[in-house]
Amino acid sequence: MIGDARGKSQPEYAVCYRCHGSGTTVDISRLARQGNPSFHPVEAIGRNTDVPGLLQPYTAQSIIACTSCHAVHGSKVFDLLTGQYPATFYAPYTPKTYELCLGCHETGLVAQPETKNLTSFRNGTLNLHYLHVHNPVKGRRCRACHGMHAADQPDLIRASVPFGPSRWALPIQFTKTKTGGACFSGCHEPRACDRDKPIHYALEAEPAKEPEKSKEPEKGTGTEKGKEPETPKGP
Repeated sequence: MIGDARGKSQPEYAVCYRCHGSGTTVDISRLARQGNPSFHPVEAIGRNTDVPGLLQPYTAQSIIACTSCHAVHGSKVFDLLTGQYPATFYAPYTPKTYELCLGCHETGLVAQPETKNLTSFRNGTLNLHYLHVHNPVKGRRCRACHGMHAADQPDLIRASVPFGPSRWALPIQFTKTKTGGACFSGCHEPRACDRDKPIHYALEAEPAKEPEKSKEPEKGTGTEKGKEPETPKGP
């Protein structure tokens, strides 16, 4: 609680809403409202009663503040963040890179390939957070799937995420079940997971290897013989 000029106490978020509330250029209040299907617990306790992998003293019943993630007067990180966080859609994982999120969430949530209790997002014991984040080239940052303030699907899952130079709305359709869920997105084919009865997917067959070609540069090309220029892959 913060005291105003009249000596009355009010929640911290109410002070922030004076500039970031309804009718302002950047309306954050609509993202933190209790009416959203899921939200970070700023105005009230979140809807999700099962939030594993939280650092003490945080629990599913905790309330956080705007200043839990944002510095009021200034920061060396974009968006006045209180800790390091990837600015790009893809980012290799390091604990330092995700310093902001790991201030409340266990490192093992994204760092352990197998777990029975650090996350509900798993297929059996396979940690699907780890699977998404730990890719040296296309590691997905948290915001690739999650809304930071709130979201219109359970577990802070976004309905879409801006992607690429054109900021195309990459869709994320998530269906939650009691023991897992299913995701149909612009990133991959439909996939489901179940913590109690893991779903097994056949591994894709590896393409047959072609005979190794000469490494001599072709005249006038500046490229290796037989090697096509790389093209960007999808998300």
